[in-house]
Amino acid sequence: MKGSFKLRKIADIGIFVHWTFTLLILFIIFIKYRAGQSATQIFLSVLFISSLFITIILHALGHALAAKRYDIKTKDSTLLPIGGLARLENIPKKPLEKLTVAIAGPIVNITLVVITG
Repeated sequence: MKGSFKLRKIADIGIFVHWTFTLLILFIIFIKYRAGQSATQIFLSVLFISSLFITIILHALGHALAAKRYDIKTKDSTLLPIGGLARLENIPKKPLEKLTVAIAGPIVNITLVVITG
């Protein structure tokens, strides 16, 4: 996706972050600073937002890895302030495969909730 920079590669899937994510982090730092919050409070706010976006990356990877199970390659996965986007080369043909790929992301989220309590 244009305007994105490569973060790393996981399971042969390029993980990209759109430049607007950086803008969002800077905006959070700015509004927290203007509100008179301490450096620790600002850091915790950025850490919280970062953890949400890590969750979004894991969610998108869930879809991508489920697709890989059916020999469907994922071109890349891009992190945006509004969510993640895993670009699959094609869509599964069989209904069960479609369902598996579709629910893989939410299953990752449920697993994270169970693990983190």
